[in-house]
Amino acid sequence: MGKTSKKPRLKDIALRAQTTEATVSMVLNSRRYDQVSVKTRERIQKIAAEMGYVPNRMAQMLVQGRTDTILMLVTDLTSAFVNQYVATLSEIFEAKGYTLFPLASLSDTDREAKHVQFLSQQYFDGAICLEYDWHNLDCYSDLDTRLPLVTRTWSERNFKCSFPHVEVDYEPGLIQLFEHFVESGRKNVGMLITVPPSMQKIDAENPRVHLYRQVLGKFSFTPEMQVWQHIHLGPDLYKETYEQTKVMLKNHPDLDVLLLHSSDLVLPVYQALIDLGIRIGADVGVAAFDEYNQLEFLHPTVTLVREPMQEISQSLADLLLARLANKKLDTNVIRFDSQVSICQSTCR
Repeated sequence: MGKTSKKPRLKDIALRAQTTEATVSMVLNSRRYDQVSVKTRERIQKIAAEMGYVPNRMAQMLVQGRTDTILMLVTDLTSAFVNQYVATLSEIFEAKGYTLFPLASLSDTDREAKHVQFLSQQYFDGAICLEYDWHNLDCYSDLDTRLPLVTRTWSERNFKCSFPHVEVDYEPGLIQLFEHFVESGRKNVGMLITVPPSMQKIDAENPRVHLYRQVLGKFSFTPEMQVWQHIHLGPDLYKETYEQTKVMLKNHPDLDVLLLHSSDLVLPVYQALIDLGIRIGADVGVAAFDEYNQLEFLHPTVTLVREPMQEISQSLADLLLARLANKKLDTNVIRFDSQVSICQSTCR
């Protein structure tokens, strides 16, 4: 039988490089490699490559005190909108030498709290929370004292956080949307709101729901001109959206526009309208929150309240990278306004 080749050890590399094992470890496993001369460093790296040395990742983590990983907390990885954020932030962090790991709460408060507890064990260098449950705010405040954390939040009501964050104000975009509704003669609006699987009604504390009510009042949409329907997140999201849209329109034939809590609901809503023989835009308008790339290929094109995803992603990354480098932040909050993109789905 042939001899099995042994994996090269730091000791073997040190012997060939005519230096100490500690120096080799400093070059290959430590972030203090700059304490070794360039000539010696290049010699060690060349020999290590020739010998096929593969660094011990666990040893590197112990020596360096870092993992080069970032955890990203999201609500739902089946959401195209969320996945576009994950892809955008992954690209930014990979360019800086970090790997991004997304973890979904499935909009479950208890599950999210467990994820936050897992984070506190410091398996990751830092964390980004794309969207968190306002009921768990205290958990995040406690986590921020143990691990660099940034998040994307809303500006509505008293929904505030003390740690660095990017704040999105949905009010400007929503006001522009309702101005468009009024100008188009839309008088009766149906709201489809996503809720966690365990909830049997719309959460009145939801910041976006609260904002809806404010804007509806501002434009004199009385309760008789509003229909609210909750849709459960989870594996049956699209089927339930399709079925509830048909029920809503059959029970309320005077509805002339639908506002969707998330653009993930657009496809089943469109199909429901088509199957009912309702013309999208001409008969019933459709508008939604949250833009993602695939929507541009939808017909009719959908009216959206959108946020500047690329700029928000870069700001989140800049905040976290600064915290990881122990740099003093110029600001604790970066604010962005939403905008509306008027498209075919709300034009008569």
